[in-house]
Amino acid sequence: MYNFAHRFYRDKHSYTTQQMNDTFKLAAIFLLSLAIFALYSLVPEEMAESMHIRQISLGSGDTFRAAGEPADSVAAAEAEQETLAVVPTDTTRQVILLFGDSMSQPLALRLSDYAAHNGHSLTCVTWNGSGTKTWAESDTLNRYISELRPTQIFVCLGSNELYTKDMKGCHTKITRIMQRMGNVPFVWIGPPNWCEDNGINDLIEQAVGKRRFFRTKGMEFERQQDGRHPTYGASVVWMDSIVGWINAGHSLHPIRLEKPEKRCVRYSQLFISDKKQAHGAQPADSAAVESPVTQESDMPADPQTPVEAEPRGVPADTVAQGKK
Repeated sequence: MYNFAHRFYRDKHSYTTQQMNDTFKLAAIFLLSLAIFALYSLVPEEMAESMHIRQISLGSGDTFRAAGEPADSVAAAEAEQETLAVVPTDTTRQVILLFGDSMSQPLALRLSDYAAHNGHSLTCVTWNGSGTKTWAESDTLNRYISELRPTQIFVCLGSNELYTKDMKGCHTKITRIMQRMGNVPFVWIGPPNWCEDNGINDLIEQAVGKRRFFRTKGMEFERQQDGRHPTYGASVVWMDSIVGWINAGHSLHPIRLEKPEKRCVRYSQLFISDKKQAHGAQPADSAAVESPVTQESDMPADPQTPVEAEPRGVPADTVAQGKK
């Protein structure tokens, strides 16, 4: 009897000890993983971008939330995306700001027709080779918003991030740009993909909401010699598609954009020069350092009719940089 009791106690003690060891191992693995994620969240953004840590892709129904972003903002974004209510068109005069990379100028040439026809004013700020990082980490956007006080903004960014895999870093920069725009209504124009991206289109759409994002990806364009930038005629079709999307009730803040019957290219074009350019466009001969260019024409609104934009009103003390 004694031997049986002793054997039973020994076996039970051995089982309990093994069970406790397994529990401690699981707890140790959990704590180690938690510590690694905590340390990574404290890594400076610049260093984190260079680490190229592979991230888990999100499903189509998931919403990306960066560290520190309130959960209620994500819930609000999801609710906004699911809202299909028709928003009445704002028929008042708008002060429009279009800013972005080298894709923005040819879009501005066509958007200016709509602006003039509908009584709006338009300023386009083109920063060749720029991306979300450029605009998020400079005060350039703050400066022009403060000076122009726009009531409607068009963002044209993403072309220079088709190859990036750093979705966490891009999300942070997109959020900063949205914060800089404040409460001003905006439409983010997605890049005209000439290749498959690594998720930048899906990320922008998740960050800004479906009703603030026009997905250009999938459209067929005639391209310039570089194979990337749409030609002027293709850009007319591109801008007309964006306006059609807005007028169809997909935008969260539609403005009056009746289609013009005549060309009337009159707007303010500003160029910001940067030595580092991802790829070169073929803009009009007007690329001066932050130099305003007023363009005017009364040509028919024919997508096949290009406008030879001659710069006017360029200050004499600006240093022209030539074509880019």
